[in-house]
Amino acid sequence: MMQKPPRRLLVISPHLDDAVFSCGALLAAETDALVCTVFVGTPEKPMVTGWDTECGFDDAHQAMEARRAEDIAALERLGAHARHLSFLDSQYAEDGSQTMEAIADALADVIHAGHHDAV
Repeated sequence: MMQKPPRRLLVISPHLDDAVFSCGALLAAETDALVCTVFVGTPEKPMVTGWDTECGFDDAHQAMEARRAEDIAALERLGAHARHLSFLDSQYAEDGSQTMEAIADALADVIHAGHHDAV
């Protein structure tokens, strides 16, 4: 009996840790899954939000660096890989320059480039 090759799974996550919390069991059951997280950018200008301070970070750069590293480590534990897009989370996006079209285009690029069997 021929074994089916493992399927290539792509999970699209809006924020860091959403995929692990929501789809962790699925990610662990798949081989070589990819999680593309959309809002992982760091603001150009130094800034501090109430959320950063409440979580013990000095600024947005420190918070996002720690959160990206945490995401990569959690996904590695599940046997998955991270792809981080550079769009800013709403707490950091002040100028409205991020458009739905830009986000959709970036996600389409990830989907088409990966030859995934399931999204």
